[in-house]
Amino acid sequence: MRKTYFLLLLFLLIIPLQGQAETSVDDYILIFKDDINWDLLQSQHVQIIDTYSSISSVAVKTDKSIADKLVASPDILGVQVNHSYEIQTQKVPRAFNPLNITPEIRTGLTGKGIKIGVLDTGIDSQHPDLKVSGGVCVLQADCTMGFMDDNGHGTHVAGVISAVNNDIGTVGVAPEAEIFAIKALDSTGGGTTTTILSGIEWAIKNDIDLVNMSITTKDNDLALKTMIDRAYQSGILIVGAAGNNGTAGGTEDNLLYPAKYPSVIAVGAINDKEQRVSTSATGKELELMAPGYNIYSTVPLNADIFDGSRDGYAYMTGTSMAVPYVTGILALYKEQFPTYSNQQVRDLLTGSAKDLGVEGKDSQFGYGLVQMKDLRLNIPEGNDVVPTVTNGKVTFMIYKSEDVKKIEVKRSDRIEVSAIKDDTWDDYLPTGSYEYTFYYTFDDNSTYLIKRKINVSSPSFYDLVSTQWFSTHMIYLNVHGILNGFNDGGLHPYQNITRGEALALVGRIKELDPTMRETVFKDIEPSYFASGYIQSAYETKLIKGFSDLTFKPSQYVTRAEMAILVANAYQLGSQNPTHFLDVSESMSGYKQIGALVESDITKGYTDGTFRPHRFITRAEFSVFLARAEEPDFK
Repeated sequence: MRKTYFLLLLFLLIIPLQGQAETSVDDYILIFKDDINWDLLQSQHVQIIDTYSSISSVAVKTDKSIADKLVASPDILGVQVNHSYEIQTQKVPRAFNPLNITPEIRTGLTGKGIKIGVLDTGIDSQHPDLKVSGGVCVLQADCTMGFMDDNGHGTHVAGVISAVNNDIGTVGVAPEAEIFAIKALDSTGGGTTTTILSGIEWAIKNDIDLVNMSITTKDNDLALKTMIDRAYQSGILIVGAAGNNGTAGGTEDNLLYPAKYPSVIAVGAINDKEQRVSTSATGKELELMAPGYNIYSTVPLNADIFDGSRDGYAYMTGTSMAVPYVTGILALYKEQFPTYSNQQVRDLLTGSAKDLGVEGKDSQFGYGLVQMKDLRLNIPEGNDVVPTVTNGKVTFMIYKSEDVKKIEVKRSDRIEVSAIKDDTWDDYLPTGSYEYTFYYTFDDNSTYLIKRKINVSSPSFYDLVSTQWFSTHMIYLNVHGILNGFNDGGLHPYQNITRGEALALVGRIKELDPTMRETVFKDIEPSYFASGYIQSAYETKLIKGFSDLTFKPSQYVTRAEMAILVANAYQLGSQNPTHFLDVSESMSGYKQIGALVESDITKGYTDGTFRPHRFITRAEFSVFLARAEEPDFK
């Protein structure tokens, strides 16, 4: 029998807002016709803010005269100012107070890097208070609108979780979380086993961290339970609505599926007085409570029809509205503890709940009202982190007590988490302000956080920002006097590196004689900037040059040549050369490529190739060289 699922919504009210747009005159979006012309950007000395490779566009900061010049470039399709939008003063949800989402917590925790799937009626991706990272429509009947919301419920749920902190409308619990719309319910709010299964399977395949499900059925659905269990085993946390079929007495066992399954966190609704909403379902599987009465959040304009104002915001009531508060708080816990399993995060959630009703877990309130616990505070004595900043190098002194089992660190602009093994830990950064989170895990498995903010005043390069995957490596080489910038103030990371430039970098890092002089190569003048390094490399048998007694210093370096140079410089040997699809034993550099793989300097590409004949950029060469020199980069 096909089972049907329904949304949990009791009533809807609407509050009007008004909109107004502002325009910035010094931030521009440059839209290129084909690929981004980095040489053009370098020549105009614009400050790069962000890059959008999928549409060949770059956000830059520059003055109007430069923007006018760029408009005339044949490579540029268009130049537009960076717009900002404002409706009215943002409302901080009144639910934040009982949930312990304090201003201090909101300042440091935003859900950044956490992927949340909203399995619902879709999300209005055009809403100015929402930023949707992607999604899918899995309806079998109608997906002509993609994952756009044609009901309103899914958009309201998404707003509770992650409405943007942008001074308009409202703000979500985790405003920087990545929200994905999984449209498994149609315009009437109905779905089937097949659509729900498809939605959860999509979440599994797309590495979603959390799934918000405000749907119910009275039927025990074996197929759905199996899929939810599979999702939980893969590391996903699923949060579900208890149901709106409760009674005033609250003595019945009327919790609905799928919240009734052990792999789902079942959530009921309370009102402003922390009393159970009388229609909130009850039962022994109930896990947590959250605000679900008169919740203000986002709705699509086409669903905002009740008072005629069409402002994009509305009040809703029901356990559907309680679920996203729990989902949002889970995102904040996962942000604090990125190495925790889903069960560990779930234990944090239930362990920190505010007990309601009778003492302990009960069928009316579960463990109680969900709370946001900030474990960045009150770390045990004897544990501390002290930073020192010197010209792009940040050194952290790590102090730890004997009962500390491990320490990990995460930088605010990166997703990666690094393990700290020594009493010091270094990072290399271009100019900017940064925040670090240090995770101290003790022998009893309790975890505490220490946050440290630092400012880096130099070095500054117009074409290098901290979020570029190679930036740390290039700054490392620059700080140690190996990689120099150009006279135009850039490092030119995307520019192919020449043989002469590569030898200069290797010569500096291996401390070869830099004195400019005559060489054995007929195409190298004594006045050439790298002549000393090239001659020294030849004398130490690091290089041979070509059979016609030339070196070809202006010729670009291939990936195979890079492997030869780095492997020879560091005397890396290979016992069992790795076999790439495009690297044969007869190829020059075969053994050196294998040596780099065995030394954990490279793994090649995911398609099993090494691409030995492709030219290598200054950024890529810097990464290989930094990994060879500093084991912590591997």
